[in-house]
Amino acid sequence: MDLAVAASQDALLESLDFSLPSTSSYVLRRSNVTAFPSGATVYNPGRGVNVTRITLASASDWCDVQSIRIGWRIKNLDTEKQLNFAGGPGTLIERLRLYLGSTLIEDLPYYGRSATLLEHLLNTPDRVANSAIESGMAANHEGSVFEPTREPTFPIQHFYPKIIRRNGGYVDVMHRPVCGITSLTKHLPLWVTPLTFEISWILPDDAVARENQFGVIRSNDATVTEAAQRGVSKNYEISNVILYYSSVVLDSSLTSGYASALKASKSLTFSMTSMSTQLQLLAPGTTEFSLSLTRAVSKLTQIMVTFTFNKANENVVTYDHPSCSFGNPSAIDASGGPIIKQDQLAFLNEPTTLQAQVQIGTLLYPERNIESLAQFYYMLTEACDTYTLGLKTLNISSKRFETNNFVIAMNTSKVPLITSTGCSTRSGDSVTVRVKNLSPALTNLKAYVHFFFAQYVSLSERSVQVMD
Repeated sequence: MDLAVAASQDALLESLDFSLPSTSSYVLRRSNVTAFPSGATVYNPGRGVNVTRITLASASDWCDVQSIRIGWRIKNLDTEKQLNFAGGPGTLIERLRLYLGSTLIEDLPYYGRSATLLEHLLNTPDRVANSAIESGMAANHEGSVFEPTREPTFPIQHFYPKIIRRNGGYVDVMHRPVCGITSLTKHLPLWVTPLTFEISWILPDDAVARENQFGVIRSNDATVTEAAQRGVSKNYEISNVILYYSSVVLDSSLTSGYASALKASKSLTFSMTSMSTQLQLLAPGTTEFSLSLTRAVSKLTQIMVTFTFNKANENVVTYDHPSCSFGNPSAIDASGGPIIKQDQLAFLNEPTTLQAQVQIGTLLYPERNIESLAQFYYMLTEACDTYTLGLKTLNISSKRFETNNFVIAMNTSKVPLITSTGCSTRSGDSVTVRVKNLSPALTNLKAYVHFFFAQYVSLSERSVQVMD
């Protein structure tokens, strides 16, 4: 022990270090900038213009991409029904595409589902609670995190969508785009190439809450008909779309240095994590399946599988919302004697029998089938790098993971969250997802397979190159 300690290097204690922090005098100023869409200013999903394009461009600015937020106003046009969305602002977006110049760098279908998964389920509870403030769409519930119910009513813990009044009620929202570009720790030189966001708005049927998802939404207004009280408005418009971001201006000598490097055929290259989602429809009554999917990437870091479905019993809560339902499709082992006290039903243990495994080429993830809810959650924590004793946690309670916040996840990196250690599927290896012991009482069963992978983007004076 003494020899090992003697071989260590002495380091000056921070309390004895009086050196001053480094400066960044080459940054001349920072500005808060707004950008507006080209074309239409009012959008009526399902009935009119459904696509919004916003371009960020400048002759000298660098964009702080982590500061990007998109805001808009939602106005309820229904004269009788209240408006209740299923989740956050991201659930109003069906697809998000990002371009650098004319080059597509990210294409995110099923965006609302991906945004809910990453922003609300696989985030820390405190950040989700804070996002309820920034989004403008949710009222943070102050009650206990523990929910002693058979099936939690709201799909997202700490995020309970507000009800928008009928006949002109509105809400102003703010959304942080959930994509690789906004997770960069780099500043993007808008003077080299512009950045464009293309938003495709989702149809109202897939944006608003289901009645059996939140229970019946009723109004106390005696003038509202009974039929209207039992429904949710699907008649709304989106307006006042604005993109907010912060930009910085550097001094002329540093900017000239970057410009000279680009003119000398050099490039600015950065790495980001992107994702791709594929949807698979499964036959009613399916109890097991094996999906062979192809996604050729050099560094595949994680694979996640989520489900939506209906249950044969129409009186129970369903899990069929495309953006906010993450149901657990497992069959239940109900062996053993009946429960003695009815008020203990919320605490009854009903073991799930679902099994899952992913194969890439000859590699198995994990080497043995996952066979219990505890193992599924353990694999999820490894994929999200929360399995260590750090302070990061997931916004999923025990009952929610068992019912409506269920995620199958596999880490395919040698080191979690280090994208350069992901596995390669470039040689033609297919990705096979095997799941067994699904409940036979499921209909409209859909499996969403989410691929996460490293992507390199190279900016030069003449072109943008995307490498994955």
